Parts: sequence; structure tokens; C-alpha cells
Amino acid sequence: MLATVPVAAQAPAPQPTSFEARAEQAFERGDLTAAIYLYRQAASEAEGGERHRLLVNAAWLEHLDGRDQAAAETLVEALTENPTLAFRTELYSDDFRRIFRIAQEHAVKVRQARLDRWIYDATVALRAGDLATARQLLDQALAEQGDSGPALYNLALVDLYEKDYDRATAGFERVLALASAENTPIDAGTRALALTNLGFLHNHRRNYREAIDVLEQAITIDADIVSTWTNLGIARRRLGLSTEAAAAFRRAYEMAPEDPSAINNLALAYIDDQEWISAVGLLAEAIDAHPDNSSLRLNLGLAQLGMGNDDGAAQSFEEAIRNDPTNDSGYAVAAALHLARFHRERGQWNAVADQAQRAITWQPDNPDGWNYRGLAQKGLGQLDEARASLEKAKQLDPTRASIHNNLAAVLIELGEWDAAEAELERALAMDANLADAQANLAALRRARAGGATPRPRTSGAPPPRTAPARTTTSRSLGLRYADVDYRDLGLSGVMVAGVVAGSLAARADIRPDDLLLRVDGHAITDAAMLEAHIDSRVAGAQVRVDLLRRNVPQSVVIQIP
Repeated sequence: MLATVPVAAQAPAPQPTSFEARAEQAFERGDLTAAIYLYRQAASEAEGGERHRLLVNAAWLEHLDGRDQAAAETLVEALTENPTLAFRTELYSDDFRRIFRIAQEHAVKVRQARLDRWIYDATVALRAGDLATARQLLDQALAEQGDSGPALYNLALVDLYEKDYDRATAGFERVLALASAENTPIDAGTRALALTNLGFLHNHRRNYREAIDVLEQAITIDADIVSTWTNLGIARRRLGLSTEAAAAFRRAYEMAPEDPSAINNLALAYIDDQEWISAVGLLAEAIDAHPDNSSLRLNLGLAQLGMGNDDGAAQSFEEAIRNDPTNDSGYAVAAALHLARFHRERGQWNAVADQAQRAITWQPDNPDGWNYRGLAQKGLGQLDEARASLEKAKQLDPTRASIHNNLAAVLIELGEWDAAEAELERALAMDANLADAQANLAALRRARAGGATPRPRTSGAPPPRTAPARTTTSRSLGLRYADVDYRDLGLSGVMVAGVVAGSLAARADIRPDDLLLRVDGHAITDAAMLEAHIDSRVAGAQVRVDLLRRNVPQSVVIQIP
């Protein structure tokens, strides 16, 4: 009879389940290839310091296996992720410690190249208007290096473009705080640009003296930034320093004589000084070069008014509107209000109503539009409608004495004298020298005493006499570009149409009609790419530009200040 009881076999030893444990076993049996593979697998599943420790183990075994290049690459991977990686030198050989030091140096370069790439791509996105992408890239850059001047500056620029002015101010101030520290990585050029943009923000908040302080600091660092002089001129002009403002605007114009903003601001300085002929001459020449520029047309109209050429001014205002038919730049509203004033002075009430309606359509909360609409309706005998329009204007700007006077004029004609007297008293409390309100109140009180029925006087509401000034916010290369298609020639590049005197390009001897082909070895695809590359360079850097000049290949070097 067979024995049917089975004999138990010895149980096999349990196998390690983790990659690291299996790697240790492979190392113990001398299988370095398997151990290296398993350590890398373990690292791929780990995070943070644990991952970096496993990578160092893999690199050590690669060195033992005679694969020093692979060991160096593995260490660079770990050190790029964690530049402060702890390394117990006493555990390793001199040769491996040398490999580690070399990997440290290479990892620094890898991180810097990655940082530069993120910042460069962010500047390209900024110029393209892709603010979300720019912010994402700059956040990555700052996670890599929190005191990167270009990253901090460009992130503040994103906030500025998004009109988050408080956040932008804080960003630029952080750049300046870091720039004042010892051993700072923030260059002087970035500091000057940060000060310029703080000046712009102070102007926006109407803190003109603070703007002047920071802008004059910017000029001591770099006197060749056009927007610094532009913003300084704006601040001085708002404070009534017309001579000093004109000097700043003239400096900006000399640096960028074909820039419409620089032309406009110098023209405004002429207008302030009532130098009408100089203003008209400057603007007329600029319009020949920029026939579709609404701000040039608007300011030409102001200068023509000063010369007494009212019909010419009206034509210029109409041209400004035609160039900005949807008020995208804000100039059409200003032109329409100037036309409303022009027609009001001639008693052309239907035309006043048309221009006022234009302004209200573009800017429903513009008090001048409602004011002129009310004046037109009064002139057409539509008193109830005029009252409603002027009440709306008063609601939008309750501090405007002329609006209260105009509403009082309508109320007088409606026979509501008590309400009219109250509005006139409010007007004179705001502006005791408003002659129309003084005359209306005196006439109303004489009528109450038995005199003749008053014939009220209305006040015009001229819009601001100047078009908004513009400012730029990036390091300017100082080039103007020509639109030329080189695809038939098999080339990628941009043609230089002009060079601003004293600019980075001028100092590098870039000339009109040069065809710019490559920058630091990269093909130049368009002007935005070239400018973004210049913006991304740190102070002291040298940028090589390869070009064709009269079909002869040449190279120039742009020195970043």
C-alpha cells in the first residue's frame, strides 16, 4: 500500500518587493547592471530627497562599473533638481568626489540655461499679448531662482499689462529692493526700467512729485530710455512745469524722432506755450508719415484751433474719428467732444447732439458727452430731455460747477426757480469765479424781485486739451523695421528701416537697410523675436547679430548696458 501523506518541501526565502531592496541584493551578488537599473527604477517612483539619494546610489554604481560619463549625467539630473543635495564625501572615493564636483558645475549651467529659456519664452509671450503663458513661465523661473531680476521685472510687467497696478507696484519695488542689496544679480538696466515703470504708475495715480523723484533716479542710471523722459515730461506738465516738461519731451523726441508718441508730446509742449506754428509744422510732417494716427490728428486740431483755423481743426477732429471708428484708443471720444464744442459755439445744435451721442455711445459714463447732449437738447427746445441728460452728467461728475450751472439754466426755463437757485449756489461753492453761474444767479434774484425773466447762460465743457501720452516698458533696441518678405530668397530676417540715435543698435553700428539674419546663432523670425531676445539678456552681456549689408555678410555685437 502506497504512503499517501505528502512530505513538506522547505519554503522558499521571501523575495524583496521594493526596487531598492532588489537593487541591494543585485549589488551584493555583483550584478552592477541590474543594481543600477533597479536604483533608477526606485528613483522614478520616489520624490524629493529620497529620489535624489537613490540617483546618487545609481551614479556611484555607474562609476564602479567604469561608466563615469553615465555617472556624471545621473548626478547632473539629481543636482539640477536639488542644487543643495547633501553628499557625504567620506563615503566615496576621490574619483567619485571629482565627478560630483564637475556635475555640480554643469548642473548650475543647466539650471541657468533653463531659467534663461523660461524668461526668454515669457518675453516672447508678453510681446504676443499672451499674458497667461508669460505668467506661468515666469512663475516657473522664480521657483527656480527667486531673486532673478529679469523674471521679477517681467512678472511685474505682466501685472502692469493686466492693470493690476498695486501688484505691479509691489513687483517693481521688490526688484529695486533686491537691486540695492549686496551681491545682487539684478543689473542696472533692469533697475532703470523698474524705476521708469514706477514713474508711470505714480503718474497713473496722479502722484506727480513721486513720479519725478523715481524718474530722475532712472535717468541717473540710464539716460537713454525714451519712456523715462516721456513719463518725466508728463509728470512735470501735470504740475505746471511747462519749461521742464518741454525739455523732457524734446529729449524723448531727439532719441526717437519718428515715434508718434514722442512727436505728440513735443507738440503738446508747443501747444502749452502757444507756439501754434511749431506745433502745426511738427504734427503735419508726422501725419505725412503716419496718416492713420488718431492722436496726431487730434493734437493737430488743437494746434489749428490755437491758430484760429477752426474749419481746419474740425476737419482734423473728423479725421481722428475716422482713424479710430470704434474708439479703441480713446481718441475718438476726445475728438467728438471737441467737435461738439465747435458746433455749440456756432449754435449748430443738431450737430452738437450728433457728436454728443457719438461720445456717449463709445463711453456711456462720460459726463462731458451727457453735458453736451443736454446743451443740444436745450438749444432745440427739448427741455425735459435736457434736464434728464444734465442730471445724468451731474450724477457722473457731481463736482463739475459748469454742469450744475447748465442744469440750473434748464430749470430756469422750466420755471423751477428754487431748484435752479440751489444748483447755482452749488456751482459757485465749487467755483466762485464761474462767470456764467454768477450772472445766472444775479439775473434769477432780480427776476424774483420783479425784474425781467432771466435768460440763462450755459457753460461749455471742453474736454482735456491733450491726447493721452503713451509710454513703453521694455529695453529698447532702437530699431524701426521695414515690412519685407524674404521667402523667395530662402531667408529669415528683418530689414532695418531706421536706427534711433544713441540706442543700443546705433552703438553696435547697425544701419538702415541692414538685413538682420541671426541673433546669438538663432535665426531671426521677426522683429518681436529679436527684441525679446535683447530684453532677456542680463547687464554686461554681449549679443552677436549676423546680418547682410549691401549683400555682404557681417556681424556686429550689441553690448547690453
